[in-house]
Amino acid sequence: MSIVPAGVPIPVEGTDASYRFRGHDHVRHLLGEVHPGDVLVHVPGEPWCLYAPVPGADDAVWHGPTPRPEERAERAGLTLGRPLDELAHRVEGAPAVAYAGARDLLERPGAYGLHPEIVGNWRIDADASAELEDRIVGSRLVKDDVALDAMRRAVAASAAGHRAARAAARAGRTERQIARVLEHAFDDAGGEGTAYPSIVLAGRRSQILHGGPDDTEMQDGDLVLIDAGAEIDGYDADITRTFAVGGVASPETRAVHDVVRRVQAAVVRLVAPDVSTRMLHEAASRGLAEGLVELGLLRGRVDDLLAADAQTVFFPHGIGHFLGLATHDVGGYLRGAQRSSRPSLKYLRADRTLQPGMVMTIEPGLYFIDALLDDPDVRSERRAQVDFERAEAFRHVGGVRIEDDVLVTPTGHEVLGADLERDLGV
Repeated sequence: MSIVPAGVPIPVEGTDASYRFRGHDHVRHLLGEVHPGDVLVHVPGEPWCLYAPVPGADDAVWHGPTPRPEERAERAGLTLGRPLDELAHRVEGAPAVAYAGARDLLERPGAYGLHPEIVGNWRIDADASAELEDRIVGSRLVKDDVALDAMRRAVAASAAGHRAARAAARAGRTERQIARVLEHAFDDAGGEGTAYPSIVLAGRRSQILHGGPDDTEMQDGDLVLIDAGAEIDGYDADITRTFAVGGVASPETRAVHDVVRRVQAAVVRLVAPDVSTRMLHEAASRGLAEGLVELGLLRGRVDDLLAADAQTVFFPHGIGHFLGLATHDVGGYLRGAQRSSRPSLKYLRADRTLQPGMVMTIEPGLYFIDALLDDPDVRSERRAQVDFERAEAFRHVGGVRIEDDVLVTPTGHEVLGADLERDLGV
């Protein structure tokens, strides 16, 4: 028996509300939609069946009408849809279970109407579960026309948001104000919320890789780094642009932005079937290291610097990740693959060969991160390779990242949202 639950809401303690529900993407992928409490079940020799809560009379008053399980099953192309309260009878006594999806059915079975003893008697078949997971992940990795249509619409809505935010960014405006402009434009362009918490950072705060907006005011000459994407039909976009406020920028800012823009374009050109994601990352690392040598921030032969991972002082993350129903989507590593502990590779989110239909972000960046530049151990270890005194002249830059969503095609690649400006704006 195979079981794939969607998850149930998590209550906010002390209230009658729950945290925002996000159903497991495996269920959304298989059904085309996802509701709290959904469970997909497959018994050998039978078709897949959707078990879903049946709304009570009061539910419609408070939350509006909800389709019945059989209606939702038919919409998804399944032949069977059953009330969730029948799940206990169906799964009781299952000899072995292949399990994928939300783990909360195992941890809080009562939320699904299951007695803990029923779940406690299951034998979770590790091999069958891994095979089920691999099959779902494999089908999610390669996007069909429906998924790609949603992703193109999400990218288009995201591009509208980025343009609106850039137009609104001026001295005296805060990061939070620009984030509101950005996300309002997402919605106006057809977005259904954000794919992830929007990153809007100004000035030296652009050094923070995953920082959120606050009340920091922008000044003319500041860099603004916006890493944000809209979501449509559950599919995500993920775009980053970095530009200067007021149409002015320091020579150091211009130079760093030029290196990142040049490297990003070069790595995008390499995306094609049978190319490894590690090769893309290594190409980005080399290009950025060469640029850092040109800027006088790294010293030595590029090959030696790369062998020592010296570029990670300024480029501490990976080149990108797969994109789809999740922003950092599944499938980045094959089952059993060991992640590298090397500084230049340990944050690599994908390490496998590209195939047509995959969508991957390409997002090189250069950053002047206080936590790295001021770390005594980093300064001691890297003093022969990094000109820390010269780096002081670049601290005001903060960070530069440029990111696009790239579809692998049979003959190469397609940049989704290719017409969104990547320039510094000066």
